[in-house]
Amino acid sequence: MKPVIAFAPAYCDLTFLQPFIFTRKVQDFRVGALTIREKWEQLLELSSVDLKDDRLSEFFPSVSLEAIANGVVKYIIAANLLPCKELVEQIKMLRPGQSVIAEDNKMLAGCIMQSADLESLRPIASLEPSDFKLLETVTQINLFNKEALLYDYEVLKQNCVLQPVDPSNRLIAPENIFIEKGAVVRHAILNAEEGPIFIAKNAQVMEGVCLRGPIYIGAHAVVKMGAAIYGATTIGPGCVIGGEVKNTVFFANSNKGHDGYIGDSVIGEWCNFGAGTSSSNMKNNIGNVDYQLPDAIIVTGQKKGGVLMGDFSRTAINTSINTGTWVGVSAHVFGNGLTPKIIPNFSWGFESGSGGLPRRYREEGVLKHEECVYKLDKALKDADAWMRLKGGVLSDAQKNILTELYNKR
Repeated sequence: MKPVIAFAPAYCDLTFLQPFIFTRKVQDFRVGALTIREKWEQLLELSSVDLKDDRLSEFFPSVSLEAIANGVVKYIIAANLLPCKELVEQIKMLRPGQSVIAEDNKMLAGCIMQSADLESLRPIASLEPSDFKLLETVTQINLFNKEALLYDYEVLKQNCVLQPVDPSNRLIAPENIFIEKGAVVRHAILNAEEGPIFIAKNAQVMEGVCLRGPIYIGAHAVVKMGAAIYGATTIGPGCVIGGEVKNTVFFANSNKGHDGYIGDSVIGEWCNFGAGTSSSNMKNNIGNVDYQLPDAIIVTGQKKGGVLMGDFSRTAINTSINTGTWVGVSAHVFGNGLTPKIIPNFSWGFESGSGGLPRRYREEGVLKHEECVYKLDKALKDADAWMRLKGGVLSDAQKNILTELYNKR
């Protein structure tokens, strides 16, 4: 039987991967053009399975190591390990019983034939921290994105059918521009001097769009007329993007279809930005931007940081998102003034200046907490409606995950 990749639990505290870790496994995070799973599958030319862990296994297919036939070669890879050229070459050279470890003896990748072999692996390489990248916080998605995009382009170019660029476009550094067969790109300006531009099949880039690489535009994505997109930006499959965007990762199927700015941000799946929504990515005092999570703080050391938005969250028109804002899953963001810097899962509106937590409805000065919550039945119904706009449907697994999140809020 053909070898298989088996993703092991991530080497990190999952707290710092909120809100995206609420609804997916780490190997399904998009960093660069591809998800971590897609990268490894394409680089090793193997399919993958997920080993059972303590979370999400009940919602998504996963197997125990013992359940994979003993005769099958298994490449065990940490779920949050990002590939690079040297690391991939080392993993390809692994034979059953061998491993690649970090200098603290953590196994980054191993190769086994039988599950019992995992206890007696022999390291063939010990890597310095500078030799590999582990995704350990959500803010690293932005930090790693440019490098990941550059690496992914080399993979994508080998596995796609390109088409000539329509002569109506204006090109700078055309040798770095790749348009997959089936994409529609006309009357746009594409500048790939600072990084390549890759537009996947069946994507559409409308008239008057300005792209400055590195940029990846996924399959069936649409960039609307007059949009200005700066690198390093990933527009995942099925997204609809307009206005001004810089250094942002859209996982997939989200919409920012109108004017407004978003920069240095990470947006999950099935999100929607109302027309005119803008996100601040820099403080007026040029101070560092940190993120308050529900039960942790991410100290970035960076001067730019936009919004981190979980799946199924949406903003009303003209919403002004504060610098370094964290938005949970299935939040309905509306209110006056700047948003709070933390908007929990299933929030329903916010009250500006309330100290960080969304509060909106009061009765004679007393907060009516339950009125500030996006009710589960409505949230599920709305999520399904948004997915159906793009031909999708809310699966039972997604319903169960959202229900569990709602009950834990």
